[in-house]
Amino acid sequence: MDQESKDTTINIAKKFIIFSIGPILGSIFSLISVPLCAHFLLPNEYGKTSMFNLLYNTLVMITYLGYDQAYIREYHEYEDKKVVLINSLIVPFIAALVVAIFVVPFSTNISFFLFESYEHPEVVYMLALALPLILLERYILLSLRMKEQALEYSIFSLLLKLVSFLVTLYYLFNIRQDYLAIVYSTLIAHYITDGILIIVYHKIFDFKKNIIDLKLIKTMTRFALPLIPATIIGTLFNGQDKVFLKYMSSYSELGYYQVAMSLAGMIMIIQQAFSTFWIPLSYKWKAENEKEEKFEFMQQGVCFVACVVFMGTLVIKDILPIILSNSYYNTIHILPFLLFYPVMALMMSTTSIGIEFARKTKYSLYFSAAAMILNFVLNFCFIPELGAIGAAIATGISHNFYFWIKTIYSRKLWFNFKIGYIIKSTIALLIAAILNSIEYIPNTIVYAGNILLIIIGLLIYKDFIKKTRILVKDWRK
Repeated sequence: MDQESKDTTINIAKKFIIFSIGPILGSIFSLISVPLCAHFLLPNEYGKTSMFNLLYNTLVMITYLGYDQAYIREYHEYEDKKVVLINSLIVPFIAALVVAIFVVPFSTNISFFLFESYEHPEVVYMLALALPLILLERYILLSLRMKEQALEYSIFSLLLKLVSFLVTLYYLFNIRQDYLAIVYSTLIAHYITDGILIIVYHKIFDFKKNIIDLKLIKTMTRFALPLIPATIIGTLFNGQDKVFLKYMSSYSELGYYQVAMSLAGMIMIIQQAFSTFWIPLSYKWKAENEKEEKFEFMQQGVCFVACVVFMGTLVIKDILPIILSNSYYNTIHILPFLLFYPVMALMMSTTSIGIEFARKTKYSLYFSAAAMILNFVLNFCFIPELGAIGAAIATGISHNFYFWIKTIYSRKLWFNFKIGYIIKSTIALLIAAILNSIEYIPNTIVYAGNILLIIIGLLIYKDFIKKTRILVKDWRK
């Protein structure tokens, strides 16, 4: 490896580490918060927080309208970055106000849908008030990402998690021990942290004369429009499992599922940290016509890490009943298939990027719709008999399907990167998920199976491991 390539690789690694510090340290607060809330809340109470999260995520995704992704796509195409920021923010900000105004008149009905009680319309009011703040938070953090201000991004990402954790602690210990403690603390934490972010970075929103660029808005709209229905469908895809559990099972099953999903979501922190660093870098590499081998090596590395995280989580899953309340013992059998959600998302961040490079975002609509339909059918079939475990199986299979259709199409648009090792990895992880989800298999067989699958995984990635060892040796020279 020549000195220039070595320096470039080292700088990339440093930036990734700095970008990751905030989200990963922030995940520690989540790691503490989930078992803490589980000790205070019974499963049926936790299930109600899941319904609030569904509404929260749906409204936020509708507010973005895909323009946040358009901002990322056009960032390196314009010299004046503030012009790109302001023009990408105009439509979503109007959308945030419209959504907020629209939901308020239906606040009591929404309250009943979420909690089976008409008595908490204030939750809807508080969420409506938070939407514009959440939008500005999103763009401030995106701006830090695109400018590669890794340390600032990490500091404020950590601040968001810390404030949320402290407010949750205050509510649980001093005010109330029910689902509303989680709901209120989530929204109040946004008011505090978003207020701090806006005060510190208010200058990036300076609105100068002649800053509106209709041509740029039209370009971003063409990019964003296909993402709008795709985003809505994606939100339904990720939320219909909760609705099915509520109506075809119970709030208790929904509570088990939400705790398991929260634990799986901690792995999503790795995906988010990586995407924070990877998306701007990938567009930069594309603009600089970097060699395809660099993209392929990144794909192999990410898939290897994803498999390590998946199997590592399964190996330690039996400690969950110790960390959580005994009421949540069922989560150890729900978790395995839910791991596919963050793990496949992590792998897909490198394999599906060809779709964005080719500006073929309209196909995201078709892929999301197909995955949502499959998820709907599987939930309908599995949940009445299997409850939360059935929902987890539906989620795992659907995310595998979603990963593969996007990866195959990206490969068609981009270049024929290797997928043999990904196929083998997917099969191994599916076997591991099945093995660890069945309650009646003796633990000795499960442990032996996990060890065997880990050995198989090391054999699958032996060439990548060898290349990485050589790379590390070069760094040391």
